[in-house]
Amino acid sequence: MLAVGVEGFGRHFVAWNLAALLKAPIYADRQAPYRSWNTAGAVTVFERWEGKKYPAVIVDNRDPVIPIDMWFWVLPPDPKEVELVRERLDNTGANAHLVLNGIRQKGLFGERILASIPWEEQQAQAILMGMPLVALVPPFSSYFKPLLEVVSRVSDPGR
Repeated sequence: MLAVGVEGFGRHFVAWNLAALLKAPIYADRQAPYRSWNTAGAVTVFERWEGKKYPAVIVDNRDPVIPIDMWFWVLPPDPKEVELVRERLDNTGANAHLVLNGIRQKGLFGERILASIPWEEQQAQAILMGMPLVALVPPFSSYFKPLLEVVSRVSDPGR
């Protein structure tokens, strides 16, 4: 099983949409917003893990019982914040990838940024409809393509 951790600015939104694209469950804290967001049931959400078997799981839990294989650190488009997280991750050696949230521009802040996911007005509509935005507006999933490619490489190292 591949455990993908999501941390940072807008992590719930990124985790929910990534889980929908991967058809993976989310293991989340009780206070995570999925209970109210996920009313259409597009994503399976667990608050207790108890040895469930899935090929992949998105971990949005501050105290995970599952060892994390890789991380997506979601950041606001703020150069100071990006630099702080870069330094912290460089010192840990974690298998982590940086994702900007809330901006459409690509290539900001150097090569270490894996993807930029823009803020879209339809995000609020998706939450009100209980569906991840990638399900409501399929072209939005193109912003997640770099994340999906990394997950694919980690889950199938021979690729």
